[in-house]
Amino acid sequence: MRAIKNSTAIIMALISLLLIIWSVVRSTDIANYMGFYRLLHNNGIVLSPDARSVFAVILFLIFVILLPVICHSLNRKKKNSLDPVIIFLFTTTVITLSADIILTALECSCGTVNPIGTLLDEIHYQGINTIVTSKRLWAIVFITVTLSAALCFIGRRLLRYNSITSVITNCVCIFTCLAMIASGYAMIKNLKNLYDLQSEIAGLQEIIRSQKTVVHACGEYNGLNYTNSYEALVNSYQNGNRIIEIDFNLTSDNRLILGHENGSEQWVSGIDSAEPLTEEEFKSRKYMDQLTTMSLDDLAGFMREHEDLYVITDIKGRDLGNAEGCAIIASMYPDLTDRFIIQIYHINEYGTVRALGFRNVIFTLYATSENERLTEVILQNLNDCDLLGLTFWEYWSEEDYVLQTQQTGALTFAHTVNDRTAISSYTDRGILVYTDNTDNDWLR
Repeated sequence: MRAIKNSTAIIMALISLLLIIWSVVRSTDIANYMGFYRLLHNNGIVLSPDARSVFAVILFLIFVILLPVICHSLNRKKKNSLDPVIIFLFTTTVITLSADIILTALECSCGTVNPIGTLLDEIHYQGINTIVTSKRLWAIVFITVTLSAALCFIGRRLLRYNSITSVITNCVCIFTCLAMIASGYAMIKNLKNLYDLQSEIAGLQEIIRSQKTVVHACGEYNGLNYTNSYEALVNSYQNGNRIIEIDFNLTSDNRLILGHENGSEQWVSGIDSAEPLTEEEFKSRKYMDQLTTMSLDDLAGFMREHEDLYVITDIKGRDLGNAEGCAIIASMYPDLTDRFIIQIYHINEYGTVRALGFRNVIFTLYATSENERLTEVILQNLNDCDLLGLTFWEYWSEEDYVLQTQQTGALTFAHTVNDRTAISSYTDRGILVYTDNTDNDWLR
C-alpha cells in the first residue's frame, strides 16, 4: 500500500510539472497554441503569459501545494476531520484542470469554444467585474463544485472511510492521466495542422506581396468597372494579375453568380432587372449588353485551367452572406477551397468560414463598427484568428491599428485606389491596394 501511495504521489508530481510546462507553451500567445508556430515564423518573440495561462499556473501551483498535504494525510494512521475537505479541494482542482485541458484540446482541434478560456479572456479584457456578473463563471463553479461533492459523497458512501483518500486520489490521477494523453494527442495533431496552415498562409502572403495589388471586381475593361465579366477576368489574368477580387450574388434558384449588388433598382450591376433572375436567365444576359456574364461554374472552370489564380470573394448580396455563399462554394468545389480567399465582414464569421474548409481569410473592415476597429480589438482578432490581413477604406490608412497590424506581419490593403501616385505612396508604406487597374506591371 505504501508503494502505491508513493507511486501516486510521484505521478501527481509529474502531472503537475507537465501541466505547468503546458501552461508556459500556452502563454506563448493568446491564441491557444496558434501563436506558438506564428512566433517561429516571426523568428522568435519574447514569451509573455496571458491571463488564461497565469490563471492556469496559479491552479497548478495550488495543485503542487496540495500534494504534500494529501501525501501526509495518506500516510497518517489517525484520520483528521479535515480529510474530507482536503479531498474535496483536491478533487475540485483536478476536475477543473482536466476540464480545461480537454476543452482546450477540443477548441484547438475542432473549433469548439472553451467556456473556461473564454471566461478568462473576458476577465482579462473587460475587468474583474466580469467575475461578479458572468453567468458562465457561476455555471462553471456550480458544475465543478457539484461534481466534486458528488464524487466525494458517493465515494464515502460506497467505500470505507479509511480507504477513501487513496481510492479517490488514485482514481483522480488516472482520470487526469487519461485527460493528458487524450488532449496531448489532440494538441500535437493540432500543432501540426496549425504549422501547415500558417506555412500555407505565409507562402500566400509572399505571393500577394509580390503582386502588390488586388484587382477589384475583375478589373476595368473597355472603360467599365464592377463588371465581374469573363472578358474582364481574362484581361486581368493576361496582364499578369494573379490575385483577383470578385463579387458574388445569388440567383432566384439559389445558384452563385458573379455580379455586384446594386441596391433595390437593380439586382446586380449592369443587368436590367430589379429582382433576382434564375442562373439560366442571368447567363443569357450581357453585362451592360456588352460583356459575358459568369456563374460559379464558369469561374471554377477558369480556375482549374489557371492554377496560379487566387480569388478573393466579396459575398454580400441580398439574402446572401458568407455562411450561405461559402457553403455553396465548399459543397460544389471542395478542391478549390484553398484558392478562394474569403473576405469576412465581422470577426464572428471566421469560425464559420474555417469550419467550411476555407484556410485563407481576410478581414475587411468597411462594415465594422467603431468598437470593432479599436486597435486592441484588432490585435486580439489577429492573435485569435489566422488571418491573411486586413482591408480598409483608403481614408482609414492613417489609423493606429494599420501600423500595429503591419508590425504583426499581417497584410494591410487599402481600397479602392486607382491613381498611380497614390498606389506608389501606399506600397512604399507597405500597404497593398485593391485597384480597378489591370496594367500593374509597372509597380511589380
